[in-house]
Amino acid sequence: MITFCIPSKNNLRYLKVCIPSIELNSHYPTNKILVFVDQDNDGTVEWLKENNIPYILNTETECKGIGYAYDTMFKAAETDLVVAFHADMILGDGADLHLLNNYKPQSVVCSTRIEPPLHPPGPEKIVQDFGLWPEEIKWDEFNQFVVKTAKENEGKVTKSSFAPWLINRNDHLGHDPIFLSVFEDADLFRRFKLAGYETIQVWSSLVYHLTCRGGQFEHAKETKDLAIKSQEWQLKNQISMLEFIRKWGGFFKEDGPCEPRPNKKYDVGAKIHNCTEEILSLEPYFDNMSIDINPDQYLAKYQPMSKFNLSSKFVNKLNNDVIIEFDNKLGNSQEFNYIINNIEDIMNQVEPLSEYEFGSVKLKVNKIEIKNPKLKLI
Repeated sequence: MITFCIPSKNNLRYLKVCIPSIELNSHYPTNKILVFVDQDNDGTVEWLKENNIPYILNTETECKGIGYAYDTMFKAAETDLVVAFHADMILGDGADLHLLNNYKPQSVVCSTRIEPPLHPPGPEKIVQDFGLWPEEIKWDEFNQFVVKTAKENEGKVTKSSFAPWLINRNDHLGHDPIFLSVFEDADLFRRFKLAGYETIQVWSSLVYHLTCRGGQFEHAKETKDLAIKSQEWQLKNQISMLEFIRKWGGFFKEDGPCEPRPNKKYDVGAKIHNCTEEILSLEPYFDNMSIDINPDQYLAKYQPMSKFNLSSKFVNKLNNDVIIEFDNKLGNSQEFNYIINNIEDIMNQVEPLSEYEFGSVKLKVNKIEIKNPKLKLI
């Protein structure tokens, strides 16, 4: 019925619990499991072989990342229906049945996460402690809770999107490789929405999520390690956030808790007088910039971390659809920042071939045209 696709980067400790939970708690015994082994320094491949678990091995030195792993597994899966699962997740009883009962063509169907109290609570999840580590799972309590909660939540659906998510692999749009295993889902879910797919969170399909053991807490070996986020993850998060803004024109937005709202991307240029390094750091928000300082030092720092050609963004003359002009010496930087962060709302109130002033900021609108990114990448 379904192939559970699981990326692994030295996650044997978690796979030893994750995989048996799928085998034991799936309603359909014909479900498949496929693991993408991105890195193996802990005996993952040997264990998978011993237990006859199919896997794909990254034979290169550099990790491929979560997005690449899912795209590769979806193509290799024996079933059309696939689930993006995490190694630090434990499937609740019958979760697959509830996903399938809510599936429809061109939809993305998500289970509801049960998480220990490591992150703030939210209306899109259930916070309940059934153990912080795979060896400490309170199985009887967890199984009883799942049966009870699934029955109470039968028929309840919302629109949040996150892993684990089920899709027909023929509907999959592909992950964007510019995101280093962070923000890859934020980008993908927004493209799903733009493509007209329905996002469905099923509250009777339950998983226990130990949270971020392949990301923020990939370094964690014991509980004290959960107080500090991985330095490698923090760097990836910062880089991917800037790449997301460059691609979409701003930080991601939501219509509800974890309910993706696609950005409206416009072709925006900025003409900055008396530019400073602080103003220059707003580069991700603009398609082009005309500035009066040398950007070489900025480019030397940020170009190695970006897949975009940043040097091409700096021009003498702007021909963008929308041009924002600001004098950093004479103007109010708060007004400038406000325009940048609210450009979507502002574009809903202006007319083409018009000029406006917002305090110390001038706005010239040559054309109003939404230029969102390409939807399908595979």
